[in-house]
Formats: sequence, structure tokens, C-alpha cells
Amino acid sequence: MKFTNYPVNFIKAKGWTAEYLDRQNNGITGNIKKCGEPFDCETSVWATKEEIENWYPYEQHAYWIDGALRCSYESSNEELLSNIKNIIYTSLNIAKDRNGYIGPLNFKLPKENATEKALKYYHWPQAVYFRALMAEYEVNGDKKILDALISHYKNTPLLYSGRNACNIECLAWIYKLTNDSFFKDKAVEIFENYQTDTEPELTYKNLTDDIPFNIHGVTICETLKLYPIMYDITGDKKYLNMGIAGLDKLIEQSLMVDGVISSEEYVSGNTAIMAHETCDIADFTWALDYFFNATGNTKYLDIIERMCLNAAPAVVMPDFTALQYFSSPNQVIAKENSTHCRYTKGSNTMSYLPYGNAACCIGNVNRIMPNYINKLWHKNNIGDIYATLYGPCEYNDGELSITEETQYPFDFKIIFTVQAKHQTKRKISFRIPAWADSFTIDTDAKYTEEHGFICIEKEWNGKETITLTFSAKPILKNSSEGGAFVDYGPLLFAFDIKKTDETFISPRHKATFLSHHMYPTGNWNYALRKDLIQKSEISVTKNENQGYVWENPKLTIKLPAIKIKNWETQKTNSVERYVYSPDDSVINSCFVYKTISGDFEMTPPIPDNKTAKENAYGETEEIILIPYGLTKLRISVFPVIE
Repeated sequence: MKFTNYPVNFIKAKGWTAEYLDRQNNGITGNIKKCGEPFDCETSVWATKEEIENWYPYEQHAYWIDGALRCSYESSNEELLSNIKNIIYTSLNIAKDRNGYIGPLNFKLPKENATEKALKYYHWPQAVYFRALMAEYEVNGDKKILDALISHYKNTPLLYSGRNACNIECLAWIYKLTNDSFFKDKAVEIFENYQTDTEPELTYKNLTDDIPFNIHGVTICETLKLYPIMYDITGDKKYLNMGIAGLDKLIEQSLMVDGVISSEEYVSGNTAIMAHETCDIADFTWALDYFFNATGNTKYLDIIERMCLNAAPAVVMPDFTALQYFSSPNQVIAKENSTHCRYTKGSNTMSYLPYGNAACCIGNVNRIMPNYINKLWHKNNIGDIYATLYGPCEYNDGELSITEETQYPFDFKIIFTVQAKHQTKRKISFRIPAWADSFTIDTDAKYTEEHGFICIEKEWNGKETITLTFSAKPILKNSSEGGAFVDYGPLLFAFDIKKTDETFISPRHKATFLSHHMYPTGNWNYALRKDLIQKSEISVTKNENQGYVWENPKLTIKLPAIKIKNWETQKTNSVERYVYSPDDSVINSCFVYKTISGDFEMTPPIPDNKTAKENAYGETEEIILIPYGLTKLRISVFPVIE
């Protein structure tokens, strides 16, 4: 790899990133039992000998454990850290009585009645859980963790199909630490067998043909990252080249305006009412970081930044006690009957809830911002330091500490204070975002521009300050369906719809955090007057609002708009959606497509521009847009009147 990540304890949250993690600690991350099933057990499913027939709880707990571990280190939450470490070491002790196998024994070997679909997930929970073990080992170097992982893989017959192949991530990690060829050979064996899987999810052929992906969103993120990992341990560029081809195809097909791939369970298109799981924000970030590490191409960082600074805060309540399973760039209603995605149409999966019919997102949401913070800094293979993303934080590797003071992404000025413990020669580099028109840097040191970075290599001694400022203008951009959206720097802007937020405690799943159903109480059916916007520059107003940055808009944009007749919520008394088949056992459960009757009200697509012009009414008025991450009901992609 050209780049690698730092251990999670090297980077501490400061400023708004610290407040974000504090809210995680006081919300779901630190109080996961309040989310009800499957988190309301006495201890984690990984820390008990009792076994559950379904693999889901092991995956969902693993997501939470990984996110909570990273959050606790970055926010110095000792109580949460102690809880997570206790789970980890208890699971390792249990494994001693299982011939080294970490996890539920009922998934160690295939069951006679298991379907091909079920077999694809037998060892997937370990692939998730072991990220937490790897992260903890990178902090404390405890040989017990490494030895336990080695023992697990040397005593477990590994499966190749589906997400089981994601164990390659940990096998590669062990190989790089130990240089034991067993782990490299096993990774190659699994990967090549995966290519001939009877139902391939993502193989060489899929990556380069012209057929659109029809793959589960999480699955494509998790398996696509295996290509740069295989390149890393083998040096064979075919893996990397094929992975890049697949990623380019995925981005072209499904990258949405908020930076996330669509995934209405399965990858789809990129219009304003396509949706993505909250899990996709976490997992696409994770995958893109592997591609950056392998290539050094900063375009992958630009996408990570867009996801984490727009989609991520938008899918959770500001107090981090409820979230959406599905979210969309345009969503004008989020109630028990309002999901417009094909797989869960007419359900509550777009409501803000502390529980989920599938609780994967309840666990995975805890990983998103801690992973963003960890990826603020990287190092290359000779130890040079790179500021790869931006946000207030403190980096410390024992020899150099770098404090990053900024209101980024709401302000593009960043002050770095570099403190050298002893005089040392190091290279520190700062990413130039793709959106930046220009930059200024205030420093006495000489700098160069190299591969999308501003680089300073010098002897560091004592304390020095570097002030870096990027400049950008707000831009009106065209959407895939002919509408328009507004970007300013790394931020997407949206019209924040006035709403009623009905809160309640749901008896279902035993959750005790509040649930939220939201519906609009103000107008939202606006088309932008593009003809007027083109005659003048778009201006940004900076506000001196105090308080949490993801609740109180620091920036606003005013644009001329006009209302459109007949653009309103879609109401119907029947929908088609996937439901669980009642005929299958838990282990082999599957979905079937059925017609459901009821009263449903959903977000509509945007009208085409010809229709918008024909149906415009009333006077032109100014509407106010705010950063997307602060909105819950919103329009971010508008029809336009030329």
C-alpha cells in the first residue's frame, strides 16, 4: 500500500468532531441497550457461550463494538472503552474452549439444511467483528489478540461464497504482521474460489461488462475492497486494476448527490429519490479508503468527505438517539407509511427510529464518524504524514503533535499547530480538495505541490503554525434526471422543509429512545428560477449562530424559486414490496414480493423541466438553503425553469 491508517488512539476529536462523538457517547453508541432487540441482552452476543440460530445479531453487535471502540479512543471515553475491551477479551477466553474458534459454534460448519444464500453469511460476522480486534491490537500490541486470530483461522474450515470472502481482510492483516505464507495462500485460495461461486456477487466478469450491477449495496462495498487488499499482499496489479474498473462502474451507475451509492437494498440508479441504507455510508467509506491507500488517488477522499459531511449527519437525529434505515436526497415525508424504496415501499424504514426490522444500521451508524476522524490523517510507507481529510482534531505520534483548529466544512480556513518533541526532519502534506478553486498558505517554510497535496519537508523544532485557506464559489450543478442542486465546497445544500415531528416510544423491539415520524407543514414544491440565477452570482451568507454546528446553520444560500402545481406527495392504497416468506426457517429466511394494502403517502420524483414550467404559479420568491447535513425533510435536487 502507498498509504496506511494510523492506530485509532493517534487522533483525538476536537471542536465539533468532539461534540459529535460526545453525542454518540450519550446516545446510541454509549447506550446501545436502549435500542432494544437485539442489543438489550445482558452482555454482547460475542461475550457469551449462549448461541443464537440467526447470524444477524452477531453482525449487528460487531458493527457496534467496532464503532464504539473507535469512538471511545477518539473521545477518551474510558468507561465505554473498558466495556468494549471486556467484551473482546471475554470472547477470546471463550474461544480457548472451542479449539480457537471465535464466535458461535453453530456457524462454524455448514448445516445440512442450509441454502446457498444462508451459506454466504456463515463467517461474515467474524469479518466485521475482527476489525475491532485488529484496531485494539494496533493500539496496545497485545499478543493475545494476534495469537487468538491466528488460532481461529488455522482451526476453522473457511467458506468461500458471498460475504464469507470478506475474511480476506483479516487474513491479509495477519500476513503483513507475521509474514506467515499460510495467511496469504489462504486469502488467494478464498479469492479465486470466490470468482467461481455458483452465484457470484462481484467477479472479474461483473466488473468490466456493460450490465448494471444488481448487487446488495453493503455486499458490493465489502467485496469490492478485497481487490486492493489482494493487490497489497500479492503485488499483482490485475487485482487493483479490476477493482478500479468495478469501482468506476459503480460510481457511474449509482453515485448520488450526497456522495453515497444508491442501495434500495440492491444498487440502483442515482436520481433524487433513489435511496441508500445508512450502512452504505459506513461501508463505502471503508472501501474507498482501501482504494486511496493502494493508489494515492485523492478522488476517493473527495467522495468520503462528501458522504461523511452531508449524508452522515443527515441520517441521524442531532442527539444521536434515532436514525433512518433508508434515506434520500429528496425526502418530504418520513412516517410509518412513507418509504418510497422498492424493497420496503410504504413502510417506516425512512422514519427516524432507534430500532430497525433489520438492526444492521443501528450498529453500523456508530462506525461512520469515528472512521472519518481516524482517516483525517494517513502515513505513507516511509512514515511521511498526510492530512487527507479535514476537521478539528489533534494528531500525536509521540514525536510530533499537530493540532488542527477549524470550523471546516463551514469555513475553509484551517490552522495547524505543529509541536516537535525533539528536532526532527519530517514531511507533512495537506490534501487539495477537488472542489477548491485555489488556496493560500501562511508559513515560512517552502512547499511544493505533489499529486494533489501541498507538501512541506523540513526540520521541525519547537512550535510552528501553518494556516491553510481554500477558496470556492457556490455552484449550481445539473442532476442526472435534469434537475439542479447547489454545492459550496464539500457541502451540498438543501431546502429545509417545515415539519411536524411526532415523537413516541415504540413498544416494538423494546427500544426506549424516542421514535420520530415527520410530515411537512410548509411548502416544498419549488422549482429554481435558473434563468434568474444565471444573471447573478450565488452568494453565501455566514451566520454567527452559536450551538451545535449540525443543528444551527452556519451558512445559508438564497435562491429565486417558484411553486409548481401538481407536484405533491404520492398517495395510494396499495404498494408492492418485499416481505419475509413465512414458510422458511430462520436460517434460510428469504424475501418474496407481495402486494400490500393500506394508506400510503410517499415522496414523489421531481417533474421534468417542461412540466415544471407549464405548472409554475404565483410570484417568484427567495427560498433559503442550508447545509444538507442539518436537514431531515428536504429538497436538494430541484426542477428548474430555464
